[in-house]
Amino acid sequence: ITTMKKSPIPKSISLSKVQKYELRGIKAVAKRAEIMAKTYLKNKYNSAEFIIPPTKGADITIKVRQKIMDFEVKGTKDKSIALNKLKVSSKDSYELIKSGIIVIRIMEAHTNKPSVAELKYGEHFELKLEPRWRAKYSS
Repeated sequence: ITTMKKSPIPKSISLSKVQKYELRGIKAVAKRAEIMAKTYLKNKYNSAEFIIPPTKGADITIKVRQKIMDFEVKGTKDKSIALNKLKVSSKDSYELIKSGIIVIRIMEAHTNKPSVAELKYGEHFELKLEPRWRAKYSS
């Protein structure tokens, strides 16, 4: 494993009391991460309109000032980005990630104090073909 060319700096996500209450019954890290990523995107892009359903292969699609943006969301219980645990199992997701969409990595997704990092293929990681694609540090 080689190091990332440029390591993103994780940012904390502020969850409201209502969001924390809504998350209390959700145990699945992937579902919690998606909800947290939506909170992050709402804060980052105030005028974001969420498109349902998202683009095939994306977890979240938003529209900001007539621009369509797709995102892949990957949650982990780890405090760090834990890139070696990032897996891509869908061919559609793989193609979108290689085309340049942002992967939103939610760390500590099982808690009410998560953090987030935006990762980009080729800049922060590469994908290695296994039975599914796994992220590895860019060289």
